[in-house]
Amino acid sequence: MLRQPNHVPYKKKLETIDLVIEQLNLNDVRKSYGKVLSGGEKRRLAIGLELVAVDINSTINTDSDSNNNFNRLFLLNEPLSGLDSIIALQLVK
Repeated sequence: MLRQPNHVPYKKKLETIDLVIEQLNLNDVRKSYGKVLSGGEKRRLAIGLELVAVDINSTINTDSDSNNNFNRLFLLNEPLSGLDSIIALQLVK
């Protein structure tokens, strides 16, 4: 939550975290420490931390008369390595 901009309301930050946890299928380990996670869970956690940092639900429009929306591109180095095929497919979706 600390990596999101200060203008994002606290409730919105929590909603984003919940969404990312659900989308990355990390509900079962939600309250676990990183050191006890499996390799695949750690990889999904790392991806989730980046998604939360940029608030995946927001779009930035600085001028209502123009289309100044910023798209985000994530460059991931072998994000599916170490994941089982079911989780890898789910992550790609």
